[in-house]
Amino acid sequence: EIDVVSGFLYRAGGQGCLQGISIYSLANPASPSLVGSWNTRYVHECQVVTWTIPGIYNGKQIAFCCTEDTSGGGNPRLQILDVTNKAAITQISSTAYASSAFSHQGWLTPNRLYFYLNDELDESNFGFTTRTRIFDVSNPAAPVFLGFFTSGVSSADGESAASAEAVKAAIRQLIDAEDAKSILSDDTLVELL
Repeated sequence: EIDVVSGFLYRAGGQGCLQGISIYSLANPASPSLVGSWNTRYVHECQVVTWTIPGIYNGKQIAFCCTEDTSGGGNPRLQILDVTNKAAITQISSTAYASSAFSHQGWLTPNRLYFYLNDELDESNFGFTTRTRIFDVSNPAAPVFLGFFTSGVSSADGESAASAEAVKAAIRQLIDAEDAKSILSDDTLVELL
């Protein structure tokens, strides 16, 4: 993940970063320099933004992370971190969710009020149809699970948004984030794959 506003690259998971996040300054793009890391949990994927919503996090660099105890899984969560000070990253919140198997990836809506999270293994572990969980993250310190979208199709959704910008754009256009609560209450189904 590259935060183009701040000029930092956030490398999640993998070898060499102890499976958390390694943060590199891109001030000299030809030679990125390691400036910090967070290794409390395995981070499978993350999205980092400079928070623009009024409140105590306004102007801070916030990481929305899909985390596990290890790269093999365990205790899936949406973890939200303040990564503004690369030498002293702090946890804002850590949110578990029901019927979790492997917190794989997610993304914020353009207005940054909602986070869509895909659990890669919930379909195979629990027999669900493909579902994307929706969290209200307007207060990063207290995310609220709102429900999920489902297509009614059974398939793993681990990379549905991360690997296809077109899917992200289609979902964002189809579901205006301002209407996420009303869509949920209307039991509207959305095809994600």
